[in-house]
Amino acid sequence: MPKLCLSLTGSTIAKNLAAIDRYRGLIDMAELRADYLDPEEQFLIRSFPEKAGLPTILTVRRKADGGRFEQGEGVRLVILAKGLSFAESDKRKNFAYVDIEHDLQIPAIQEAARTFGTRIIRTLHCMDGVPSNLESAWRELASNPYEIPKLAVRVKTLADTEALLRLFAGTGALSGASGASGGLGPGQQRIVIGSGDYGFCTRVLAKLMGSMLVYASAVKAGLEQSAPGQLDPETYAGTYRGKQAEADWNLYGILGGASVLGSLSPAIHNEGFSTLGLKALYVPFPSDDLESFLRIAEILNIRGFSVTVPFKEKILPRLSSRSAEVEAI
Repeated sequence: MPKLCLSLTGSTIAKNLAAIDRYRGLIDMAELRADYLDPEEQFLIRSFPEKAGLPTILTVRRKADGGRFEQGEGVRLVILAKGLSFAESDKRKNFAYVDIEHDLQIPAIQEAARTFGTRIIRTLHCMDGVPSNLESAWRELASNPYEIPKLAVRVKTLADTEALLRLFAGTGALSGASGASGGLGPGQQRIVIGSGDYGFCTRVLAKLMGSMLVYASAVKAGLEQSAPGQLDPETYAGTYRGKQAEADWNLYGILGGASVLGSLSPAIHNEGFSTLGLKALYVPFPSDDLESFLRIAEILNIRGFSVTVPFKEKILPRLSSRSAEVEAI
């Protein structure tokens, strides 16, 4: 089951710790986004894992990769080094992970992380949608068996989501299903994320993507989303049964435009499934293209879906039967 990771975007250590306390019991780990911290707070991060009482990822994300950090690489490396330095024998007091970009090759940082037991998450940020060389880029990213490869795609269209699902979900070329390794070494973990409205299903269905974790934002604690479309932990664990849903559950959904993310249908149907003890999940699929969605429905083996604007008329030619009421309307 993917771990639920709270991405912390508070401007101070105190605000971030308060957010953890707000959701403690729902979350499994935390990500300290040091790029959101006030400058005077950025060098106070060393004691954060012990104070948080949870496995913690240290991330200092550049603005070019969707983060907030603009002070230059020299300062960023000092912050990373500060977070990893003076490691304790009790590993719970150290950062469990450090997230660094695919193009950041600093042997001293990498050696320190390995020496002190901090796992490296190696991230490829794709800010302009799915790259044309996705499969080869992934295999290169996943080539180091000592690192956890992470692909973070800013999804621009539903076709981008389709491409991610086709490769990573079900029996895709990089899914790891049917005996395939997905470009990973034995036991190697991975993280695959599609951010934005059209990538919503890749986060709710993280288990199908083979992701080791799901990122959530402390919205109800007053903090910003660290990436577009992140859910609050209560919504993920409650409405979408994120702590229970398995890959073999029956999948249903609602097809519509971007506004479908505000639909009450998921809360209604998922509560009904839970009450009846049904292993099923109902997910919104915001879409800009009917054909991409129908292909996604096949990839995910969606058992049925509701349809709302702007696809109510466009779906009619694809139906095997229509009621008299539909014909009349």
